[in-house]
Amino acid sequence: MATSSMVMDSHPPMNEERKKSREEVLDALENLGPYSEAIDACGDTVLKYMGSIVSQMCSSVVSQAFKWITTEDGKVLCLNLVRYFYERLTKSADSQKVDVCSGSGELHIVLVGKGSISDQTRPADCFVPLNTITDTILYPPWNCAIDAKVAYGISTGDILPEHRDFGDWTPQRPLPEVWNSMKDRQGKRVPEIILGPLTTDADFILKLTAFLNSVSLWEDRKRLIIMYSPGGFLARWLPEVTLYQIVGVIAVLLWILRSKATIHLAAGLQSRGTPPAEMEAMWQELYAYTPNGTVMTTQNMEHGEFNMLYNLLCTAFE
Repeated sequence: MATSSMVMDSHPPMNEERKKSREEVLDALENLGPYSEAIDACGDTVLKYMGSIVSQMCSSVVSQAFKWITTEDGKVLCLNLVRYFYERLTKSADSQKVDVCSGSGELHIVLVGKGSISDQTRPADCFVPLNTITDTILYPPWNCAIDAKVAYGISTGDILPEHRDFGDWTPQRPLPEVWNSMKDRQGKRVPEIILGPLTTDADFILKLTAFLNSVSLWEDRKRLIIMYSPGGFLARWLPEVTLYQIVGVIAVLLWILRSKATIHLAAGLQSRGTPPAEMEAMWQELYAYTPNGTVMTTQNMEHGEFNMLYNLLCTAFE
C-alpha cells in the first residue's frame, strides 16, 4: 500500500514500538476479509489500535465521538465501515492504489448520500474529532434538500454561496456568505445528521469509481467522491448511520495512512419530523433554516465539465 514518509504535526515521531504497531494494523486492514458479523484477530487488532488513538487524545469530546465503538454491535458496525472506507480511500475499481498519502495538495473527501436531521443534537466537535479531519462542511441550510446540480457542484468543488437558489422560498434574513463549517461551530451543538443510501443500484458506485479513473478530478483537484452506501448486498452491512460515526472512522483511517482531509457532505438535511418552534429558532441561529419541502438548487453554475458524473447524480437525486 502506498504510504508517505511525511510525518504530520498531529503525529509525534514514532518509536520502534509505535512503528511496529502501525505496521501491524496496516497488515490487519489488508486482511480484514469480507463483511461480517464476527470479529476475528485482524478486526481485534484494528479496534485496539483505534482505542489507543482515542485514549491518546485525553479529550472528553473525542471519547464521546468514539463511545459507540465500545459496544459489541458498535464494534461490528465499525469494522464494516472500516472495510468500506479503507477500500475507498486506498483502492480504485481496477485494484490500482489511490495514494491519499502523497502529500501533494490537500485531500477533499466528498460523501454522497441521503441525508436527514433529527431533533437530537450533537457537539459539532464530533465532526472534527481528530487533527486528521481539517473540517466537515455542510452546504444546504438546516431542513433543506439538495438536487443533482448542488451535489455536482459539491463533488467538483465548483459551487459557491452565490450559486444558491431556493425557488419560491425567500429567506427572512440574508443567508451566510460562507458554507456551514463544523470547525467554526466547535463548542456548539448541531442537529444529529443521519446518512443513508440514495439508491439500491449496486452498480452506481462501480460506475462512479470507473468514471473517476478516467478524468482529472482526482489528479487535479484532490477530490475523492465516496457514495454512502451503494446499496445492493452492502445494504445489510452498511445501514443508515449517523454522520459522526462515518467521520470518526475516516479520521482514524487517515491517522493510520498519515494523511489529512476536509470532508464535504453532498446530501440534504431535511428534518425527519416537524421540529418544535424553539428548535427551528436554534437552527436558524446555528446557520440558516428553511421550511419543510424546500430544495436548494443552483443558478449560473456550469455542469458540463464532467457529464457522466452529473448524469449519475441526476439519477441518484431524482
